[in-house]
Amino acid sequence: MKHQLIVSLVGLFASSVLAITEYVALGPAGLQTGPSISNPVLKWAELQYSADASSVGEVFFSLLNKTNSDVGAWFDLDLSKGGGKGLALTAKIHGDKLYAYIQKNPTETGEKGGCCADTLRIYDRTTGDFTEIDLDSLLTKIFPSSVSFHHATHTFDIESEGGKVFAWLMVQYDDATLGGTPTNAAVMISVADGTVQKTQDGDAYFSFSQHIGTTSTVYSDSIFKVQYHQPSGQRKPEQWHGNGMLRFTTKDGVKLLAITHRADHEAVIMKDPYTYTAANGGGSILQRFGTPGHTPDSTYHRFGVANNSVEWSGGCHNVFYTASSKTTQLLGLETISLFVNSIDGSTTSHVFEFAVKLTEQKPDVKYDDTVFTTKFVSASCGFEAEAAGGTRVIGNGMFLVASGVVTGAQGMLELIDAKGGKKDLAYPGTENIQLYDPFIRVVKSSL
Repeated sequence: MKHQLIVSLVGLFASSVLAITEYVALGPAGLQTGPSISNPVLKWAELQYSADASSVGEVFFSLLNKTNSDVGAWFDLDLSKGGGKGLALTAKIHGDKLYAYIQKNPTETGEKGGCCADTLRIYDRTTGDFTEIDLDSLLTKIFPSSVSFHHATHTFDIESEGGKVFAWLMVQYDDATLGGTPTNAAVMISVADGTVQKTQDGDAYFSFSQHIGTTSTVYSDSIFKVQYHQPSGQRKPEQWHGNGMLRFTTKDGVKLLAITHRADHEAVIMKDPYTYTAANGGGSILQRFGTPGHTPDSTYHRFGVANNSVEWSGGCHNVFYTASSKTTQLLGLETISLFVNSIDGSTTSHVFEFAVKLTEQKPDVKYDDTVFTTKFVSASCGFEAEAAGGTRVIGNGMFLVASGVVTGAQGMLELIDAKGGKKDLAYPGTENIQLYDPFIRVVKSSL
């Protein structure tokens, strides 16, 4: 299973269909610019629940007070050793390695909203020792010298492919074809040595603006393409603040990439360009979910959500795949979970779980927003995050949420359910901690 270490566990929830224990890291985010915490230590939560649990009252949820063989040397791991002020902005676990985005040095132009990681640090679970990959150096080799800004940002994903382990990086760079506007791209590397893997069409990076984007202002042109702009003047605002990165395989064996971009308020699923050529659909959009804007008429698409739904005013973050949902309304379906910072008319953040329903664009067919209609469920959080945040569904319509940045509040993990139940677990201490997502985890299960 993705980002999970599966081992046996006996004796918990003997009467349930499946007993699960998770160890989930509370990973402090810290960049070299802006406020930072003084002691960025990886803390851990322990969760115990059945696979079909539907209420937060059915979940044991507490801080782990000592290490065990599953967490090992990652317990109370000091993320600042070796440089950096915490995660930039998250980490992932694969096997006995914990892979962390770290920013050791300030960027040449200062922070650009959640950016930038210059290092991929790889911690061993048994010893706590680490090795590093210099991300800035490898990106410098693949981007043209005319591109003045190119850095790994926000998050990445880790998967095995052909017996090797790879990372898919979210990268921010200045796109010369859009007048130097900051946009985003995916870069795939081997975590063994940092070797860049090219797309099936031979590209060293997969530019979202150039491959899944359009500058057309015709409304229908921005259904199977994401609308980008040609800004005028000196100021070059970022488009669209890419943050979530997910690489996954459907039950039918289709390889996909999914992303979120905060300022365009949506999740986008595309056919993986590192597996398929463009002639075979690689890089084509297969599903969108959210309320991306359309200019110049200041209207909004409504993909997946109801036609009368209000806009996701605060953007969204992070995506997580579930192969077979336990949620009653989506039972057995493949789903994606995502976090929405704010919605017009609401005072809290929200989470969504939507069914994967892939659609290939066909020539000479007229489409509207309903082409991406799908089933979904949502729930409201007990807070409103002004930035960051992430979620994944657990059990039946229950979500584990990372709070991101909440003004005046400590960073926390929050359990919420469809009945309105909520249970919080704050990062210990008095400093305000940002927790980017709840994806850093080790999972144990027992039939």
